[in-house]
Amino acid sequence: MAKGNAKHYEPGTIFEKEYKGKHIKVKVLKDGTFSYDGKAYPSLTATVKKITGGKTTPATVFFGIAPTPRQKKTKPENNISIPDPTNAVIGNDTLDTYIRMMVREEIRNFFRG
Repeated sequence: MAKGNAKHYEPGTIFEKEYKGKHIKVKVLKDGTFSYDGKAYPSLTATVKKITGGKTTPATVFFGIAPTPRQKKTKPENNISIPDPTNAVIGNDTLDTYIRMMVREEIRNFFRG
């Protein structure tokens, strides 16, 4: 079983972002941990805390794969949240996984009423 939230991402997926003038690159490892700067972290959140110096930014928001709280308040008319592609560069595997997750969530929400 994958640790942390790596179960949502394929091993080998790479998250990239420019942060404070530094190019950040995080890779999902086969054991479900996240590699950053030569060290493995148990979750994407733990990795982001290391990158930001402990700030409590949600990892998915940090990498632009989930809407910020402000974006959640202004939902599109079709009620589907789409991340801003200018906030992050993510691999095709991650994008495919994210799309599958979003479609499943929208289907669940539809049937819940």
